[in-house]
Amino acid sequence: KHCHVDKSQLQLKLFRDSLEGMLAWLHKQRKAVDEKCRLVGSDGKLDELIEWHRKTKQDIETHRGVRDSILLISDRFIKELGHTEINQLKTSVSELKDGFSNLEISFKKFSGSIGV
Repeated sequence: KHCHVDKSQLQLKLFRDSLEGMLAWLHKQRKAVDEKCRLVGSDGKLDELIEWHRKTKQDIETHRGVRDSILLISDRFIKELGHTEINQLKTSVSELKDGFSNLEISFKKFSGSIGV
């Protein structure tokens, strides 16, 4: 017997996993930026902070692309899904939008504080 997998359910699961992964990444990045902000002005930390800034900037740019894809796909799912699922999805999606904006704001402040 072949086990039948509903393609749209599978897509939704993959989508949800990506969304959850992005939210976890955002949370981790925000904490990291806060920690690095506290190190600004510590002796001998500047080189390390500048290097971390460089890597994190690339990481944020990569994830910005992922965020954009997730937002596009979420629009499609929201049209197709039932109400309870949509509400959960909408909540996570707005968390993603807000979280990303907040991360970019914090990161910009951090950049300014180390002069890059």
